[in-house]
Amino acid sequence: MLAIYGPAVTSTAISFEIEVPTVDDFATRLSVVQESDPWLVAEGDGGQVVGYAYAAPFRSRAAYGGSRETTVYVHPDHRRLGVAESLMQELLARLVEQQVHVVVAGIVLPNDASIALHQRLGFDCVGTFHQVGHKFGRRHDLSFWERPLDSGNPPGGSDRSVAKGSVVLQPAAADAGAELHGAAVNDLPLPIAEGQR
Repeated sequence: MLAIYGPAVTSTAISFEIEVPTVDDFATRLSVVQESDPWLVAEGDGGQVVGYAYAAPFRSRAAYGGSRETTVYVHPDHRRLGVAESLMQELLARLVEQQVHVVVAGIVLPNDASIALHQRLGFDCVGTFHQVGHKFGRRHDLSFWERPLDSGNPPGGSDRSVAKGSVVLQPAAADAGAELHGAAVNDLPLPIAEGQR
């Protein structure tokens, strides 16, 4: 998973993170999320991770308890193949089961593909923060999107390991992959071997 996220940090403004997290930091993030929320991976042929999606609390104060922020990343070789949409549909279905009331997503602009994905999933843009991020020598806008989940129109299906073409969705491992220790993120080719707990 870090092999997917790392290049998003080092080569794009999609993430406002400036430095790639260490394997240990990434593993900690995954563990913290999985204490209360789903973190899903999409595996391609041979079991390599081709994308992931997760939900996390929108804000830390108790009144936000029924809200989650969603995130999805897909390896560039597997974009526009339905991987992100499959991951998000499954993620939203699980959040409905958790009785989450509303989900939000932040999209750094411009990002036509992510906007189109969220529109297909029933999200509505609720506003744009202008020039709130600074990366690669320029300022970037961040749009926020929301979707209520208790509207009587739940997303996704009930089978939790649905194959989408040659991609299988399943819960993520509880760590970010012991095999990644000591390797430079940009030197990690796909397929990657993810450690499973």
